[in-house]
Amino acid sequence: MRRAHDRDKSGWLVLVSAPLAIADGIAMLIAPDLMMSPMAPPFSTLDIAKHVFTSVYLIIGFWLLVTLGFLDGTPGPNRYGPSPKGIGQKD
Repeated sequence: MRRAHDRDKSGWLVLVSAPLAIADGIAMLIAPDLMMSPMAPPFSTLDIAKHVFTSVYLIIGFWLLVTLGFLDGTPGPNRYGPSPKGIGQKD
């Protein structure tokens, strides 16, 4: 959450991926590796749901990784306080 605040984002942004992770886990438990079996039916509804949840979770996870992991924080103070690097502050 500190990193989200450093980027001038709400700490709730970190919790965006939690419901998707839970849904992805449930989809994996309900329809585990249907495509790995040679006798598997072609794309059941549960299999499609599993792939959709996994894809959405990966896209949001990648976005969070880039946003919170690689991009620099806002220069100077923001609504959550001063920059932890001291950038943009008066000496």
